[in-house]
Order: sequence, then structure tokens, then C-alpha cells
Amino acid sequence: MSGVLTQLMKATAQNQRTRAAIADDAGIDRGQFTRFMKGDARLSVESAERLADVLGYDIVLKPREKTSTASEYTENV
Repeated sequence: MSGVLTQLMKATAQNQRTRAAIADDAGIDRGQFTRFMKGDARLSVESAERLADVLGYDIVLKPREKTSTASEYTENV
């Protein structure tokens, strides 16, 4: 499971609200949410964004640090 989804699972488990309330507020089917929390299903990007919002988190993309590619390596040899 991706790091983002794992973090969302941890944040849900640490939240004081019931899973049903969290799922309802995020607009995620309760059965789907239960399967997600058990690790039997994944969430769509849209569902993950809504869940993060309900839990008070932002999902942020950031550029990777530049690493040399094989072609750059052979050009420098």
C-alpha cells in the first residue's frame, strides 16, 4: 500500500471519531472504508483527498530531488 494511504490509515486510527462518522463525512461508502482500513482495498485519489481533508491533512506533491540518469552517467565518463 502506498505511503499516503498508510498515513491516512494511521491518522484514521488515531482519530477520536468513529470510523463510520469519518467515512460518512468523507463521502466514502462504509463497506469500502472498512475494507480500506483492513488493508483489503485501496482508495481512489479523490476519496483519499476527501479523507485527508476530513482528518485535517493535506496531500502534497513535491518534486523529487534530481538524480543522474544512465545517459548522464555515460556522458560524463
